[in-house]
Amino acid sequence: TSYHLEGLYRLQLNQNIAITPGVLVIFNPEHNNANDTIYVGTLRTTFSF
Repeated sequence: TSYHLEGLYRLQLNQNIAITPGVLVIFNPEHNNANDTIYVGTLRTTFSF
């Protein structure tokens, strides 16, 4: 069985800008135990006007 784990944290820089760093981890990709675990880093920026 493949599992997907996601973690993120929202950091408000000022009234109009926020950044959200995160990490995704996929265990047993394609439901195959022989496949290596996949790690993906993300960085999201939100602008509000």
